[in-house]
Amino acid sequence: MRGEVSDTFVAGPEPASPRAAERAHLLSETLGQLLSARDPDSMVRQLLPKVASHLGADAYFNFMINERGDDLYLHSCSGMPEEVARSIQQEHFGSMVASGEDTTMIRRSSQAHLGSRAGIRAYACQPLVVGGRALGTLSFASSRRDGFEPEELEFLRTISQYLAMALDRLRAARDLRKVAAEREQAEAQVRYQRDTLERIVNGAPLNEILERLTADIESLFERDLIASVFLIDSEGRYQRPVSGRKLPGEWRHDFGGPETEDFKTEALKPGPRECWSAPILSTGGHALGAFAIQYREASEPTEQEERVVDVATRLAAVAIERKQSEDALKDSQAKLREHAQTLEHRVTERTASLREAVAQMEEFSYSVSHDLRSPLRAMQGYAKALMEDCAPKLDEQGRHYLHRIINSSSRMDRLIQDILTYSRLSRREIYMQPVLLDRLVNDIIQQFPEMQPPNACIHCEALLNVVGHEPSLSQAISNLLSNAVKFVAPETTPKIHVWTEHRDGRVRLWVQDNGIGVRPGDQGRLFGMFERLHSEKKYAGTGIGLAIVRRAMDRMGGRAGMESDGVNGSKFWLELPAAEGGATY
Repeated sequence: MRGEVSDTFVAGPEPASPRAAERAHLLSETLGQLLSARDPDSMVRQLLPKVASHLGADAYFNFMINERGDDLYLHSCSGMPEEVARSIQQEHFGSMVASGEDTTMIRRSSQAHLGSRAGIRAYACQPLVVGGRALGTLSFASSRRDGFEPEELEFLRTISQYLAMALDRLRAARDLRKVAAEREQAEAQVRYQRDTLERIVNGAPLNEILERLTADIESLFERDLIASVFLIDSEGRYQRPVSGRKLPGEWRHDFGGPETEDFKTEALKPGPRECWSAPILSTGGHALGAFAIQYREASEPTEQEERVVDVATRLAAVAIERKQSEDALKDSQAKLREHAQTLEHRVTERTASLREAVAQMEEFSYSVSHDLRSPLRAMQGYAKALMEDCAPKLDEQGRHYLHRIINSSSRMDRLIQDILTYSRLSRREIYMQPVLLDRLVNDIIQQFPEMQPPNACIHCEALLNVVGHEPSLSQAISNLLSNAVKFVAPETTPKIHVWTEHRDGRVRLWVQDNGIGVRPGDQGRLFGMFERLHSEKKYAGTGIGLAIVRRAMDRMGGRAGMESDGVNGSKFWLELPAAEGGATY
């Protein structure tokens, strides 16, 4: 604190040692009581009048620096008229000035009327400093003396030091209690938040959660207020308040929400003098609703009230989002159940339709295998008998026609047989199990003479085992090997290479031939029904063999394909899951 010195006081001699003894006793008493007192504040008010009496002062003033550190406020005083005390409740820095090193005197310019109003003739002011930090001032005034002696000013310095230490201890204790209270309040808020979150997680109804939040806000604050919650509907409009025990009935039913233009006017109609609201925001920043706070007396929200309402809005957001999630889940479950019922009904209908189709297919297969094949076989038999018994009696053209009848009936029989095979693949039960490819391929070769030397040369490497349906897999491999033997150039011995390889947990079986190959443009339709790339005269067949291969692999959950450049033979492959045990099982 800096400024100008107004007066200088001349000290006289110490008249007698009893006053020094009295000062020493007073200092000892002051030090002991200030440092041991549980309430230094009240002790100051008891001791300072004694100090004033010893100094012959009519009054004392104790100013303290406020929390902001920009002003002095009157902490305690005695001996001054009430109107004078009211006039000096606050002093600005600069209105107190230093005399000598640390003793201060009041500047006449700022307190020009103090002497005339209170009759003060002598005034001494001492700063209260602890550790270089200013706390305030201690002043004594007299209307009977013209000044204070040096010993008295030194006594005042010492008293001021004691007082500064006591007040610093008081402030530290208050700060400690404030920190402890804030910590206790923070811990209580944490417990409150945890308890509320547990209630939310345990499925407490949304209205119950919001009612509790508004009730807790009303009970936590020391003044009379009304707390309520508004929610936003699916169309983005505020609904009527959903909670608020103290909310007036007319406002509960007639008010449109914090977003309306007349919010404040309508909110104050039931009697409150002031109101404000805080939005409830989702985790994505979307408005879910708002907390409305109404005060019965005109005032602004405190920092603590804003913090409490902020916590309440966050908890309300969690509860609202959980309720929305539950509603969305219930809606999804209802739709899922409805869809499942619809799907089940469709499956039932399609299952019945499929059973009917299977029955018709079985009936058709029976008809093909008996009703159609019986006359076909009779035709074949009679044609062969006619060829054997009457061939000499027929001319060349008659024998030619008879040969064509026999060949066509044989081809028709093979076609019917292939159709039945394809049909059985679609209807038969598939049981997947490990299959020993080495043994299976060798058995197939032994069944067909055209696959054995000298008719063909088939080289098989050690084959990996697969998981499949052995009858269906046998049919597929038989068809591939038969095609490899059949589709070769004239006067060419078929050479076939068979091997397997691992493919990401599956096994691919390769059948490579030295045949005529398949042009790239024809490969896309090669596995279709009745697809033939060559005439019957050049290469016999029904056009169903590779369709049977594809159907068999589809039923086993496998795949089939081929590679060819159209010139240097072809490579057909089948792919199925690998069986444990590698090349041997």
